Amino acid sequence: MEDVQGQVQSLTDGMSYIYTAKAAASEYKIAKERNEAAIVHQRAQESKSLDLQVLEAKKAALQLEIELVKLKGGSLSG
Repeated sequence: MEDVQGQVQSLTDGMSYIYTAKAAASEYKIAKERNEAAIVHQRAQESKSLDLQVLEAKKAALQLEIELVKLKGGSLSG
């Protein structure tokens, strides 16, 4: 009887270990996915910021071009 109880306990311990390992692996996977999502979000924010800087530079260039046209007397051809 004790032999059977020992085997049951051994199986129970083994199953407990497997479930614990699976839970730890799942938690690691979730944490990794969250980290990757945070990195993707950060890169998207950086990209949007750079796009905004490009648009601001284009705006400034257009404003300078308008000013140049005004200084040349309003003619669009040089």
